Amino acid sequence: MALPISGAISFTDIQTEFGGTNPIGLNEYYRGGGLVPNTPANTSIPTTGAISLSDFYGGSVLTISTHTVTIGTYTSGTKGIPSYGYDDGTITSGIPTYGSLDDYTYGSITIRGIYWSGNIAIKLVLDGALSNSDSVFTGIVIDGNTYPRTAPPGYMAVTYEQTPDYTSWHWPFVDLSETSTPYPNLSATSGTVIMTIE
Repeated sequence: MALPISGAISFTDIQTEFGGTNPIGLNEYYRGGGLVPNTPANTSIPTTGAISLSDFYGGSVLTISTHTVTIGTYTSGTKGIPSYGYDDGTITSGIPTYGSLDDYTYGSITIRGIYWSGNIAIKLVLDGALSNSDSVFTGIVIDGNTYPRTAPPGYMAVTYEQTPDYTSWHWPFVDLSETSTPYPNLSATSGTVIMTIE
């Protein structure tokens, strides 16, 4: 997971996130050292010098993770629109598991789905109630197309949904109002694609 972005934070919280030994010493936790990855989520953690508990707000052990998606297909009986990619079959009642990943984890988080529907949208689903912050991830790249976690200026909003069981992000391919730039269409319908979570 990730450390809180405000409020109380303890030595134990830091050790739970990044690992380490007892007794806990902050000098174990410099960014880019053996325990804390040098990632965007950890930019407030110094690489040398003075270090304090407040430097760790939003920090995360998560790093870049690359996965091969073996594309499966599911076609909704009511709408007739096919979805491609991977779904673990637990997100929406009545939708079976389709597709697969070579590795179902991103750090300590289970990937429950990465799927797209023709020229409509792409969706990433991660296990657990996660924050919509860079401490979880900053974006994904699939088949050479980039989908940032937060919309760049002029782009359509990225939809974020958090439930007690899972969290999802949804990038639209189409802007019916024609006032914003949509995200690149992912047209792969079979075989494999490479997905990188950053």
